[in-house]
Amino acid sequence: MRNIDLLIFGYVKFKIDFTKADKFFSYLLASGIPIISKDDGIVYAFYKDKAALINAFDKCGVDYAVLKEYDALRNKDKIPTRICLCVSVIISILVVVYLSGIVWYIEISGNETVSDAIILNALKKCNFYVGSQWKDADLGKIEVNLQSKEPNISWVSVNRNGCVAYITVVESKANNSEITKEEGYYNIIAKEDCIIENISVSKGTPVVNVGDTVKKGDLLVLGMISTGEKIEYCAAEAVVIGRVNKVLSVAVDRKTENTEVKKSKLVSCKIKIFEICVNIFKKYSNLNDKCVIIEKKEKISLFGMRPLPVEVIKQYSLELVKKESIFEDNELIEIAGYRMRSVLDSVLKDVDLNSIKTYGAFIDQGYIMTSEVVYSCDVSEPREFFLNEK
Repeated sequence: MRNIDLLIFGYVKFKIDFTKADKFFSYLLASGIPIISKDDGIVYAFYKDKAALINAFDKCGVDYAVLKEYDALRNKDKIPTRICLCVSVIISILVVVYLSGIVWYIEISGNETVSDAIILNALKKCNFYVGSQWKDADLGKIEVNLQSKEPNISWVSVNRNGCVAYITVVESKANNSEITKEEGYYNIIAKEDCIIENISVSKGTPVVNVGDTVKKGDLLVLGMISTGEKIEYCAAEAVVIGRVNKVLSVAVDRKTENTEVKKSKLVSCKIKIFEICVNIFKKYSNLNDKCVIIEKKEKISLFGMRPLPVEVIKQYSLELVKKESIFEDNELIEIAGYRMRSVLDSVLKDVDLNSIKTYGAFIDQGYIMTSEVVYSCDVSEPREFFLNEK
């Protein structure tokens, strides 16, 4: 493939015998005549060097043949093409230089509790975002501002690699010594119906014993300490373990109503480059009440790896219809099982499970699944009281 400069300034194409070319290439190197040689004996040179090159062939005894000549100055009909080519090259160089000065992507690492969205929003307040200019970015100042704006970040580093910004953060650790209990007087009550299995009181006076059966809301520990004739009120502190028996049920109707998409139409399409949106297509029409507008965003990536600051945003108009469907017996059991698992995951979180028994039955409306669970957990719950209550 010929170089662009040969097309612009003109060239001569020779076929030479490479077996006698060693002396020839040494002569060219000493003379400073530029050429482009190929493995098949093809040599390209600028048209202005044609005479000097033929003279070199003759001096070095190299057999040659002129295959093609292109004089850019004489081919005036090609001048507009050459001008366009030069302009295109210049514009391409300027575009590459401009784009290399833009922040194309921001990669964040080291954060666990502070989300990427919070960090990106804080960076935007520092005028640093995807699409901003690197020349306007003071990385040291950005680090200081980001650390001051986010109290949960104790250290931050902003580095540049090409057009990508790498943000590394270290989050602040919570200081448990600063967490203090609210002032006031508290009793301990039961938050579940249960049988007391164990009670450990740090402060206050217990009013129940191991083996007692209590209802939800019953008093377990009184926020009061009696020392002889002196009575002091306090915030009761205790861990009360109770055995809870609970029956959980979920029901599934055999008949159900589903919403389905009857028809979908593309109503708009636009391309977003950095913060600039360009409308490609938009349909103006009266949409009825049954239509729902949804939006889909497609990120453009470089070779499927690094996402570019370009995305295609499409909006679709969906016409929805409601259809009634009837579940089969096996579908009812499967749905009930899925719902029961969700209920059990919520109820049995952070408890010690003692036993569980699950069964089901078909009813006129569909299917009902029941689980009888027995578990142990901390059933204590503080409740504030006031001394001026009557």
